[in-house]
Amino acid sequence: MKLRILVLMFVVALVGAACASPSSSDDDAEAPAEVSEAAHDDEAAHDDGEAAHDDGEAAHDDGEAAHDDGEAAHDDGEAAHDDDEPVGAGDADRVIAVEMTELEFSPVEYAVFAGETIRFEVTNEGLIEHEFRLSNTHRIEEHIAAGHADHDAEGSHHEDIDIVLLVQPGESGDVTFTFPEDTNLFNEIACLLPGHYEAGMKGSIIYTSA
Repeated sequence: MKLRILVLMFVVALVGAACASPSSSDDDAEAPAEVSEAAHDDEAAHDDGEAAHDDGEAAHDDGEAAHDDGEAAHDDGEAAHDDDEPVGAGDADRVIAVEMTELEFSPVEYAVFAGETIRFEVTNEGLIEHEFRLSNTHRIEEHIAAGHADHDAEGSHHEDIDIVLLVQPGESGDVTFTFPEDTNLFNEIACLLPGHYEAGMKGSIIYTSA
């Protein structure tokens, strides 16, 4: 009787072990699937991180390009500003007011020194147009001998070295000029519109010590 009980208990134990084994197998089968999904999620997160890093580098490169463009625009602006500066212009050492009438300048003498920069503020108080011209005796004589050939029908001038400001009646203008070391280049002021200089519209430039 005891033997039968022992056999029966042994059989029950074997059956119980067999029933418990499939449950453990199912858990083991599900575990790799969960690990695989977690690994896939980690790869996706890594790819997203690399994409974000690449976007950040691209944005940094775009920012540097924009900065370089801004510096180039700034340099171009400065170059354009320098090109706009007229020859002989700059910060004037002093200002001389000039009046023109029929047919004279006031003042008629202009004391300057070599290297001095003067802004001439010229007003035409007359009834006809006049010009304020910085020139010298030789060029003026050639101009008159040529019959005022450097003026066209509108009174515009064609000489390069003379400094000329044409002013309409009742209007004003200004010209800034630095006098050169060569004192022979500019020693007169004149209005060389036909007949004006001959009628007495002239003045003298006198070089003095600084």
